[in-house]
Amino acid sequence: MKKYKIKLLSLFFTLHLLLVFFSMMMPYSDKLSNIWDSKYFTPIRVYAVYTGTHIQFDFFAPSINSSLKVSYLVEYFNGETELIEELSEKSRESQIRYENIMSNFFEIEEDESLRKAMTASWAAKVFSKRPDAKKVKVKIELFEIPQMKWSDYYESSFERKVTAGIP
Repeated sequence: MKKYKIKLLSLFFTLHLLLVFFSMMMPYSDKLSNIWDSKYFTPIRVYAVYTGTHIQFDFFAPSINSSLKVSYLVEYFNGETELIEELSEKSRESQIRYENIMSNFFEIEEDESLRKAMTASWAAKVFSKRPDAKKVKVKIELFEIPQMKWSDYYESSFERKVTAGIP
């Protein structure tokens, strides 16, 4: 009788873990989603809701965004170029604010004029720190989480209209 209970509990435990694994993999496969939505899985879906295995464990890290990296290619009037990887700020608080503003770039994806205005303000910051700069190219790269690599995301160039006494 005791062996029967152990076998039954082992079977139940194995099925439960399979259900957890199955529900974790659902977002990555359309076939699994179709199977899950079929009428034959109704009792299993009810069990999953009662036990919490249907939540796909998103609560551990909900919507992790990819990281952005902004670099500035500065072209000077004398023909030299300089690549600026990051704009260093005087205080940690202003650096955090700058990074927060950069992270909002995702939220304006559909508004090209707002993206252009935002990158223009970053280029203006570079122009203010480099008065002899002729052109600034703002390049934004995206660190893609599943692929674990940097890829080009957005690029915009700005040219100084007023040379302020520079030939």
